[in-house]
Amino acid sequence: MLTFSTLQFDMGDVKFGNKKSFPVNVKNESIETIVLHHSGSSCSCTTASVDKNPILPNTNTNFNVHFNSNKTGKGSQVKSIIASWNENGQPKTQKIQFKVNVT
Repeated sequence: MLTFSTLQFDMGDVKFGNKKSFPVNVKNESIETIVLHHSGSSCSCTTASVDKNPILPNTNTNFNVHFNSNKTGKGSQVKSIIASWNENGQPKTQKIQFKVNVT
């Protein structure tokens, strides 16, 4: 089982034209090694980067959420990203959502 340090957060203000990232800590609480992937986002302004190395049991990694204000309009917005992995042979996903205000 993977646990995420947060599933919702406020990225704060981002000036139009700038980029901002936010790390989400992920812990593998299962007894098997898991490979975490980024499998989707709410728009092209939101991406993620994940350590390509497998997550060993009882270890942590970061799932880094990236926001590019060049690809969106100004104002308060809610965006999301999907993390995915296989556990016990079954596909699993987790949605991570954040607020951002583009000024």
